[in-house]
Amino acid sequence: MMMVLLRWICLAALIATVTPRGFAQLPTIITQPESQTNAVGTPATFTVVASSLYNLTYNWRFNGTNITLATNDYYTIPSVQNVHAGNYTVAVSNQFGGTLSSNATLTVLYASPVILTNPANVSKVQGTAHNFNVVATGEAPLSYQWRYNSIPITDATNSTLPLANIQVWQAGTYSVIVANGYGTTNSSNALLNVSLPNGSPACWGNTTESASTVPPSLSTAHKAVAAGGAHTLGLKTSNVVTGWGDNSFNQLGLVGLSNVTAIAAGLYHSLALTNGSVVAAGDNTFGQLDVPPSLGNVTAIAAGANHSLALLNNSTVIAWGSNNQGETNVPVDLTNVVRIAAGYTHNLALKRDGTVTCWGSTNLGECDPPGTLDGVIAIAAGDGFSLALRTNGVIVGWGDNSFGRLVIPAIISTGGVVNIAAGGSHGVALREGGQVVAWGRNDFGAATVPNGVSVMTAISGGSNHCVALKGNGAPVITCAPWGMSVNAGSNITFTVFAAGNSTLRYQWRLNGTNIAGATNKFLNFASAQSGNAGSYSVVITNISGSVTSSVAVLAVVGGVVATPPVWSNISFDGAGFHARLTGTPGTWVIATSPNLLSWVDTLTTNIPPAGYIDLIDATATRNGQRYYRAHTP
Repeated sequence: MMMVLLRWICLAALIATVTPRGFAQLPTIITQPESQTNAVGTPATFTVVASSLYNLTYNWRFNGTNITLATNDYYTIPSVQNVHAGNYTVAVSNQFGGTLSSNATLTVLYASPVILTNPANVSKVQGTAHNFNVVATGEAPLSYQWRYNSIPITDATNSTLPLANIQVWQAGTYSVIVANGYGTTNSSNALLNVSLPNGSPACWGNTTESASTVPPSLSTAHKAVAAGGAHTLGLKTSNVVTGWGDNSFNQLGLVGLSNVTAIAAGLYHSLALTNGSVVAAGDNTFGQLDVPPSLGNVTAIAAGANHSLALLNNSTVIAWGSNNQGETNVPVDLTNVVRIAAGYTHNLALKRDGTVTCWGSTNLGECDPPGTLDGVIAIAAGDGFSLALRTNGVIVGWGDNSFGRLVIPAIISTGGVVNIAAGGSHGVALREGGQVVAWGRNDFGAATVPNGVSVMTAISGGSNHCVALKGNGAPVITCAPWGMSVNAGSNITFTVFAAGNSTLRYQWRLNGTNIAGATNKFLNFASAQSGNAGSYSVVITNISGSVTSSVAVLAVVGGVVATPPVWSNISFDGAGFHARLTGTPGTWVIATSPNLLSWVDTLTTNIPPAGYIDLIDATATRNGQRYYRAHTP
């Protein structure tokens, strides 16, 4: 009886093991997915652990509905949003059937936006375009506010900040605040660097005026710039006038004019110099466009607020336009002028002797230069104040000091300046290395020079903005030497100022021939004599190129008659024939002859103020004979 019962139990167990749809063959869920609470924008992952003797498949569900392609033993939501809140389950199946997990609830917390992608740093060339972008997530709706150097940008309220025609004044840091109904999130800063093409004007100051935005088509090939009231002029290397900004008075009417050698911008008018004549455009309320009939032989021009100036080749000055403050009352005895500058209602003239003459408004002391002012090489006039640059590179100012327009920055207070300009209430200086420094009124940013403004060659100040010109690094002469006529025995100095991107080297020439030892920016004659007379120029070089100045003619009246020089210290070695020539300082011509009969001029040289010069004839040989003599040109 016991044996029969045991057989039936074993048979029942065997039958249960081989049943095709037996309960023991379904998957078993060992670890159920767990409920989670997540903030908007964070990732969430549900997992399940199941067991089976057979291959398993998975199908995740959200609120009872299958999730497409969710067929792993885990399910990840990369960035949780409010729509993801609910119940998640997973059906685990094998070939015999499936088992459904318990519910895992995802609770989504309402939170501030989460920034997924911050705006990125970028470097651009002036005149090009760029879009700053941010990618953020969070409870809708999201709002955006872009900032420039932490200051909100008007109407910049989208996820993208488009910048068209990027200007050098736009360089800086950009960020964005993303907000929703639950808070705000700040992006990281993105740095915009802006570089300038060679020959490109760079503006800064009142950026709400179009005068501070250079059109993309004018990004290269300029050689001069001028800033006016709310407009800016440029002069191309092709001698064609360009311009941008306010044109309400047709002050841009000179744009396209060719064969121009100089430009000037007033408050609402413009001037151009072409073939020794002046052309004007813009506002003529005060007659500032009424160029005197038959005016010619003009070498320089300047534009004040409502008046105009011209410097003639005879070193005298002509003025026209508004005379409310005596702007056009040129002193009758004003002669020997080499440079002119027009302020708002006053004028400056620089004379050959390095002194300054002023006329026009005297209300703010703008026409009262220091009594000891001399040795001036450049001048500039603004609204109620004046600036002078001395040959030692130091700036002197006088007149109205409101906004600190006469407070020269420490970095240039002891020298190193090679040119100056004056705006309405601000000053601008150019250093020898091409750096620009500005000071004075800054509520429009005119005294804040953008970082990208470097290696510049020219500067100009407008009412509330500035413009500078980008160079290629080669030397550019900012203050050329001028000619002079002096009495014999006078102490004179030729001076040249230039800007370039590295150390500048100088070589002075007399009548086209290098002067030995004359390798500084100054050329001095302690006692000029007739032998020093001639045409002087200077060649300036650096690693990027060279430039030759215009000719400055020196005339010496009276003086010592040159006496024949004396030869001494004569010797011969492998380097050639050596001799010292001692005599009256000035120009001498060395002639050679094989027989004392036929003479050939072989060298033009200059005996310096020391009274002697050492010469070497590297072509001389021991074979044959050669005679030498010196004579005046």
